[in-house]
Amino acid sequence: MKTLTVIIPCFNEENTIVELLTRVLNQPDVSEVIVINDASTDKSPEILMNIKDSRLICIQNSINLGKGASVKKGFQLASSEYLLIQDADLEYSPEEYPRLLKPLRDGYADAVFGSRFLTYESRRALYFWHRVGNKFLTLLSNMFTNIDLTDMETCYKMFKTEMIQKISLCENRFGFEPEKHPPYLTMALGAGSVTPLQMASAYSVFANGGYRVDPFLINKMVDSKGEVLFEAKPVRVGDGATRVLDARTAFVMDSLLRSH
Repeated sequence: MKTLTVIIPCFNEENTIVELLTRVLNQPDVSEVIVINDASTDKSPEILMNIKDSRLICIQNSINLGKGASVKKGFQLASSEYLLIQDADLEYSPEEYPRLLKPLRDGYADAVFGSRFLTYESRRALYFWHRVGNKFLTLLSNMFTNIDLTDMETCYKMFKTEMIQKISLCENRFGFEPEKHPPYLTMALGAGSVTPLQMASAYSVFANGGYRVDPFLINKMVDSKGEVLFEAKPVRVGDGATRVLDARTAFVMDSLLRSH
């Protein structure tokens, strides 16, 4: 039964879009493919116009709006039971769709996020420092979302269409907003992102031996007469700060960060 809409944001992908669409349309579960051409300056628009398939819908942005804006357009148009975001550069394989669909069809999740690390099969080799950086960002994301993820910067995201269409997304560029993920929408795997202040807060956990001590930007404010208008009163380690990481892991992470 064909129950999957595939959303493909496209910007200057003339070298890969034909092969990508061929492989996507060959998947037995695909009922609808929505390509949003984000004002490409290469031959992508002409190539898309020449591909004929009743399941293919091509949307042309008159100006470059960003991946987030293109994905939101796809969300609005999707009509199948499930929905997936597919990049047009062939980095990820459409042949993986059945594995992503299974938790949804089995009723275990409303959303499934892929992972480049959670596998026991053969996989493409990754750059070592890319992996280290991803693991670090994933750790920060997990600390703030309290979700045990393996790959916060994953590409593949599959949802129940009715669920994702209820979420109001604001990001227009290259990003995704886990904070908009409603608490009632269960996830098989997930992704997240952090702000610079949240990243500083996470680093403070390592620097303070595993205790969460929120950083502050302003120590004291005084007026022209020298009267104190505001003075920070940070919680210090030993004064009620909460331990969120064991001391050994905090020491290892702090040492690694200081050495680079």
